[in-house]
Amino acid sequence: MEYRELTEHDGELLQVATLGTFNWSFPRFSLTDIELNPDLSKYAAFHPTRGDFGFVADQDGTAAGLVWALKLSGADAGYGHVDNEIPEIGLWVHPQYRRQGIATKLLSLAQDHARARKLPGLSLSVEPKNHARKIYEDMGFHEVRRDTAITMVWRLHDHPLTHQPFPSPVPAGMGWPNDLADQSTTRARTPAGVRRLAKTAANLEELDARVSVCGACPRLVRWREDVAIEKRAAFKSEPYWGRPVPGWGDPDAQTLIVGLAPAAHGANRTGRIFTGDRSGDWLFAALHRAGFANQQHSNTAGDGLVLSNVRITSPVHCAPPQNKPTTEEKAACAPWLDRELEMLAPQLEAIVALGGIGWAQVITTARRIGWEVPKPAPKFGHGAEAALLTGNRPIRLIGCYHVSQQNTFTGKLTTEMLDEIMSRLPAPKNS
Repeated sequence: MEYRELTEHDGELLQVATLGTFNWSFPRFSLTDIELNPDLSKYAAFHPTRGDFGFVADQDGTAAGLVWALKLSGADAGYGHVDNEIPEIGLWVHPQYRRQGIATKLLSLAQDHARARKLPGLSLSVEPKNHARKIYEDMGFHEVRRDTAITMVWRLHDHPLTHQPFPSPVPAGMGWPNDLADQSTTRARTPAGVRRLAKTAANLEELDARVSVCGACPRLVRWREDVAIEKRAAFKSEPYWGRPVPGWGDPDAQTLIVGLAPAAHGANRTGRIFTGDRSGDWLFAALHRAGFANQQHSNTAGDGLVLSNVRITSPVHCAPPQNKPTTEEKAACAPWLDRELEMLAPQLEAIVALGGIGWAQVITTARRIGWEVPKPAPKFGHGAEAALLTGNRPIRLIGCYHVSQQNTFTGKLTTEMLDEIMSRLPAPKNS
């Protein structure tokens, strides 16, 4: 399959594609309607001079598919119009060539072109029962209006560090700093899928990539993406990651820090755990003071922060409503942490559990993967320690109050208390 740019000489093809999009479910119109009805014919009028563009999928001289973007405005505004500066797109794939990834490739070409031209986004109109809607959602389009049809938009904002434009949420493989996934990364859509993909991950990089595209929990998917679309006022001009946040840090770490779940406007925005919020400010400042981090600030992925001999993760990888994942959601996410601990076990010497929930999750995980846990189960407390055995080798579990604003603002957790916990950990490399 070859892909080329749409030109003004493709008028007949554009008419066929326009007819195909309107007749997606059953024959409603004819080519004559496309030619004579102004509400339809405007979709088959291609004018590069006004900013229109498009791409054709070509199989040995036969058009297999087409995506086209039109700058329709004013009286000519289309069904999917949201802004005069945002082109409205149409997408058509010949029935003979469907289910071959052509639609995704064409949309990707249109999105890349929009980013290169610094357009603010793309929009479209799709009927509720059209199966193409799922493709649009997977490619980052979200619903902004609904009547007889659904208007969807893919809107771009510049990344605060790289200044590259991204939609919110960010699809895999678009160049977000430190994004390990791409469009070929296998995605878990059910708890059974999580179990299978976690178990078969060959290394931490593959595990983290798979975590970052997980869609097993519908409520969490909706919430994290809604937050990414609506945003907090302070970050309205930024793109939001809006995906699961994987563990991060030194892959050969002797210490693992286990938190709770990503913050809605922190890691869910920046794409890196404990990054972009006050809790992260506290944690990374402490890691920097102890020599585990090369800088004290963690503002966004790609900011140069590096950890030495420490990795950070969480038992739930999606930002949950009210910071409260359900029991079912925690269970669905658990295999990711199981596999992470199995991979880190050969060199792991200490686990710092931030808060009582993190402590309980580590103990439950340790038992599930066959580690020996003291009986009765050790109780959480700040500074508490327990020995978990993997084989004959002990791994210290250390309790620490969570670095939440509630704890740090009230003085329940102080700088001195956090520094004392850091002093118990295996030393940074090259220290």
